[in-house]
Amino acid sequence: MSPKTGPLVIAAAADREYVLPLAVMLRSALVNTAASETVEAYVVGNDLTDDDREKVAASLPPGARLHWIVSAAEEFDALPTWGRMSHTTYHKLTLRDWLPASVKRAIWLDADMVVLGDLNQIWHLDLGENILAACPDPLIRFVSSRLGVTGFRELGLPAEAPYFNAGTRSEERR
Repeated sequence: MSPKTGPLVIAAAADREYVLPLAVMLRSALVNTAASETVEAYVVGNDLTDDDREKVAASLPPGARLHWIVSAAEEFDALPTWGRMSHTTYHKLTLRDWLPASVKRAIWLDADMVVLGDLNQIWHLDLGENILAACPDPLIRFVSSRLGVTGFRELGLPAEAPYFNAGTRSEERR
């Protein structure tokens, strides 16, 4: 995928337990992204109330473009959850299903992140033929590492394939 076309798009998911972290993440992303950049934020969730949405929107800088997507509550019921990993974690796997068709590229930000720099560095990154870019996990370097990907061989992944965290918190993996 080539670098940026259209507005910078942030995609995220949150449930009621993550309303405050979501507001912090979105505000930090918008405040730290160059003012000349148009930013569209899409948030998917199925148990957020109108009051939750209003609180998040009120915390954002003026002119923020925030879009709410409601998912089916039972969409991921058959998938495993543990600790603090809820069904919301799986929404990043279904971006194509809930982002508008006009969105060809998005930056996924977990709701519990704080953005400290301008997202344009990531947005303008040339991915070549790759479908995603991810930050390596500093504690788990490869899929074959302890706490990496169980069954990596069965999935056809080489032992030295890099690992990136896609949902659970490091304190839950120890």
